[in-house]
Amino acid sequence: MRIISLLLLMLVSEFSGFSQFLSGDCCTCYAYEYGSQSNYFRDSSLYIMLNRENETWEESSFASYNYNNGRLSETVSYYFDRDNYQRLGSYMQIKNPDPVNKNIERLQYRWDRDFQNWKESSRSVSYYKENKKLSHTINFKYDDLSGNWEKNIRNESTSNSKLLATSNTTKKWISGKWLTTSENNCTDDLVKLQRTCISSSLNEETGLWEISRKTIYQYNTDMRLAQMFLYNFNKETNFWKPIHESKYEYDQSGRKTEWYSWNFDKDTGEKKSGGHQQYIYDKHGNNTEVLSLSQDKITKEWTVYRKQVNYWSIQSEEKGREILSGTLTVYPNPFADRALLNLSGISNIKKMELLNLNGKVVRNYKVKGNKKELVIEKNELMPGMYIIKVSADKIYTGRIIIR
Repeated sequence: MRIISLLLLMLVSEFSGFSQFLSGDCCTCYAYEYGSQSNYFRDSSLYIMLNRENETWEESSFASYNYNNGRLSETVSYYFDRDNYQRLGSYMQIKNPDPVNKNIERLQYRWDRDFQNWKESSRSVSYYKENKKLSHTINFKYDDLSGNWEKNIRNESTSNSKLLATSNTTKKWISGKWLTTSENNCTDDLVKLQRTCISSSLNEETGLWEISRKTIYQYNTDMRLAQMFLYNFNKETNFWKPIHESKYEYDQSGRKTEWYSWNFDKDTGEKKSGGHQQYIYDKHGNNTEVLSLSQDKITKEWTVYRKQVNYWSIQSEEKGREILSGTLTVYPNPFADRALLNLSGISNIKKMELLNLNGKVVRNYKVKGNKKELVIEKNELMPGMYIIKVSADKIYTGRIIIR
């Protein structure tokens, strides 16, 4: 079976190069962003942290996603202000594809608390070749004085399928021209299923190129990233010094289930446990939870301290291939006995659910007609934070806190 896989791999490589497999791990990324099927879309994500003092889960941030023509077009993230118990704007990214000129523009904004509006943060434009492979990306920085975007960094990608090699070059815009400042050259071993990348940077003081970092990507026979090793070059000893290691595990369907990382002490070289994540999927193959775990130094046991809960919606035919989202208002919030949910402007409500921070539905509501308000009662619910989700022409979400 391994020999057949290698022969197929070599056949594919003859035409497209092994470089396409460098993003093999992004098979999980696509499922993570768009779902296992084209008609499922992740409409929002809730990030929660464990408060170790009282062993309760608390919201840290929230993100919502909008789509256009089946592709993610807008991401808006919020951080949770615990003093005022509300979400405040943090970050926004908008993608603008231009099929005619074969490029994709990404605009990033940050929330300006003083002026209470979105402020330009960064801009990048990625250009693609006829074969849809990435050619280069130009990053811009925003000049507040002139109000214009200025060239900043250029990243170029090239590949040679016969030599099984790829190269990434970084350039800076200095005095009206691009100056190469760093390079990352990769070569591939089809027998070992391994890719080795060497990074070099320009020493601006001496004008000489210096080797700085080595990264080794190890793939399994399914061409999914299995391990990654990171090294820094020690100029004094002329040896590579390990600094980081990662390991990935998958289930039978190829979905990423576990991720481990280790760091090496810069003085002693001791290998120490770093990050650990687990990925949970629903019956449709959509990633519903990403669990971050920490290891107890004494017992060596892993415990969950952070969760990312993803909420998915099935695409309706009426909306073509576009999903919209909105926010709900609850008053008072927090509340002890009952609160009013504002439904003004929401029509054709199909489903309304109350979820806990683990993403489990704890209560369903039936809404008849076009109600403007709905009473949310505590009853048997435990104190804590919950998410209210209304599925209508849009997906509406809101946060409630029960004292």
